[in-house]
Amino acid sequence: MGPENEKELKRVLCKIIEISELEHTQIQLNQKAAAILDSNNDTFSSKYGSVVIETNQNLGTDFGMKIANTLAQNLGISAGDYVEIFRFDNVLYFTPILSQQLIEYFFNIDGSNAPDVILLSSHAEFEPYTREIATRIHLRLQELSVPSLRIEIQKHFINWNQKIDATLSRYEVDITRKEEEPQIIANKLVNKNLSYRLIAKMYFRLLSQYLSSQKCAVVDIHGIATTSSRGILHPMVIIGDALSRNPLIKNFTKTIEKSSRDLIPNLWIVYRTPWGAVEYSLHLVKETDNIPIIIEARRDLRDNPETRSFLVELISNAIKKLVQNLSPK
Repeated sequence: MGPENEKELKRVLCKIIEISELEHTQIQLNQKAAAILDSNNDTFSSKYGSVVIETNQNLGTDFGMKIANTLAQNLGISAGDYVEIFRFDNVLYFTPILSQQLIEYFFNIDGSNAPDVILLSSHAEFEPYTREIATRIHLRLQELSVPSLRIEIQKHFINWNQKIDATLSRYEVDITRKEEEPQIIANKLVNKNLSYRLIAKMYFRLLSQYLSSQKCAVVDIHGIATTSSRGILHPMVIIGDALSRNPLIKNFTKTIEKSSRDLIPNLWIVYRTPWGAVEYSLHLVKETDNIPIIIEARRDLRDNPETRSFLVELISNAIKKLVQNLSPK
């Protein structure tokens, strides 16, 4: 599936590898960054005049960039800092980000410094109630005396594309019902507007500060956006696998099933490979002793205020029980 309209916004985050005496209208990107921008020796307009993008195969660092001295001065950056490049039609927009401000630019952090639960949310840029649900779960856990930490994308980062009325680059991935016997039940609409692996490492760097010898649950709250032959995917809540065979996750799933049979009669476990920044971060969490979980709520449930409140209580209570099972006996 292509973008919703022809005006597609593409963006990539690049680390400044070198500032050199290139022509002030020229920048060089490594192959990965150039591919994301769909650029090969092209000239684009910008507020700094015409900019020529060239691919430099010798820039081995992931999403590396060599930038002209004049442009670096205009942006106020040095080697080791970052530039986020937005391409919209034939125009480039540059956002300079100083190295020491990278985390603060992307993330807002609130809650306990010694959490039993770390709450994330992703895909919020086109799922308006995802952030609300995750934030309300965070507040509810605090009311239940469960130490919780909330990490969310900064709003200016989410809303940037609205400034130029563009869609984000998206693609579909398959959702599989069974791990051992693949059975495709639907496709998920995924936003690939960033160099995800770099952002994922930032997520994981944040998470690592709070992952201690005492286990905690790292929970990603999604609002699912799927299509299937029957229309929107029918399960109300999906527990996406990060540790499919872990008995704690199985108990977590059973807790939700038991408490939601009337409203959510058919809860499914979904197995899939990591495809985005948060999902890949949870894949890294999987290598630790902590418990990573992805929860997805169907759109019609998520968009209804009454069932949104039901979801907050349902998931909060299940997380509390999970945390109790994580505690030393």
